Amino acid sequence: MDKQTEKNLLYLVKRNYEEIAEDFDTTRKKQLWPELIKLAGMVKDGDRALDVGCGNGRLAEAFSEKNIEYIGVDSSKKLVEAARKNFPDSRLPTCLPDRLAGQAGLRGNDGREWVPRNDNGSYKFQIADILELDKLPEKDFDYIFCIAVLHHLPGDDLRIKALKQIKNKLKPGGKIVLTVWNLWSRPKFRKLILKYAFLKIIGLNKMDFGDILFAWKNNKGEKISQRYYHAFSKNELKKLAARAEFKIEKLYQDKYNYYLILEK
Repeated sequence: MDKQTEKNLLYLVKRNYEEIAEDFDTTRKKQLWPELIKLAGMVKDGDRALDVGCGNGRLAEAFSEKNIEYIGVDSSKKLVEAARKNFPDSRLPTCLPDRLAGQAGLRGNDGREWVPRNDNGSYKFQIADILELDKLPEKDFDYIFCIAVLHHLPGDDLRIKALKQIKNKLKPGGKIVLTVWNLWSRPKFRKLILKYAFLKIIGLNKMDFGDILFAWKNNKGEKISQRYYHAFSKNELKKLAARAEFKIEKLYQDKYNYYLILEK
């Protein structure tokens, strides 16, 4: 991929999230999927966790009962504002059943149950780009989560840069929990992958093999923005981890995602 195409796609990604922020926030208030809750369960009381590409902050929900230092960062100003609204500094949504939550706390404005955050923990959201994490003063994190982010970065050079930026924020022995979409397993995306691959072969597509553009539709079915994705293979992910000099602790997949646990 040439540098101008890379630059154009990166701009497209950033613009896309500002354009869809409100709709994205609405659709991402659903319950976290079981595998992500399981991965978040590795974080223990007293740990420091960084959530890179936090979006509307929904991962914070998985830590509601833990006494940890949590920082969520995203390059989208609108999504960071949504995260701060969804999860005010003084409280986090509970993962407890509604019956128990009702006994413990208050009901939020949006109808969800809330419990006060344990005072021993701290949670905050701020604007920061995955490619410029060196501007963050905080470091030495036990865990860094990068959920459904890497497939929005165009080109291996930017992906390696992002992983190295994350690596520099980990303490020795710290771990990255990273997920990307398994687009090859989904027929509608597989057709697009093959379409763009053909266009590249005949010289009508400047993106890399595996790159696609896909329309984001609102709840009315209207196309409101265009999104960039890269369809990873398991072998690609192994190579990226190796180039960023990470030890792969675990790499597995399900129908919708690839999951990696990387150690510094």
